[in-house]
Formats: sequence, structure tokens, C-alpha cells
Amino acid sequence: MNVRELHAILSRFLDKHGDDPVVIRRSDPSMGAVAMTGVHNAGPGFDWEHGKFMIFPDEPLFKHDDETQIRALRQQIDGLVWENGNLKRSGRQQKGG
Repeated sequence: MNVRELHAILSRFLDKHGDDPVVIRRSDPSMGAVAMTGVHNAGPGFDWEHGKFMIFPDEPLFKHDDETQIRALRQQIDGLVWENGNLKRSGRQQKGG
């Protein structure tokens, strides 16, 4: 979706629903109504996000349980260890050792 497409959708709803809150669907499982959070802010990105329109939710869009967070951190650490090992091997090869 781009800004023009978002604008077209919002324009169709503005007259009847202009005062409705803007929400984002969350990934949490829920019963009844879907889990959602409000929008804190929206606007153009800058620096590395230049050229993008960003929407900032009031809350995180998904929650990690402790197991998921630990698994993700272990994967990051494993990747750094692997990368460090490759750099050391590459350095030894360049030195002729």
C-alpha cells in the first residue's frame, strides 16, 4: 500500500466516520473482537526511513513470551559468534597461518 492508496480509502470514510478512532490490528489471539491498539502518531520517515509514511502504534503490535525472546536472543548471539569466528579464520588465512 502506498500513501495515495491509503488516502483514497480514508477519503471514502471521512464523511460518515471522520471521528472514529484509528486502530491497528494486533497479532494477539482474542475472543470476540480482534485485539487492537490505537495509533499514537503518523507521518513521513526521515534518515533511513526517508520516502516512507510511518504509523506509530500506541502499543507493540505483538507480544513475545519469555521463551520466544530467549530464542531470538540466542539466534542473534549464535550469528555474531559465527560471524566472529569467520572473521578470525579469514584473518589467519591472510597472514598465512
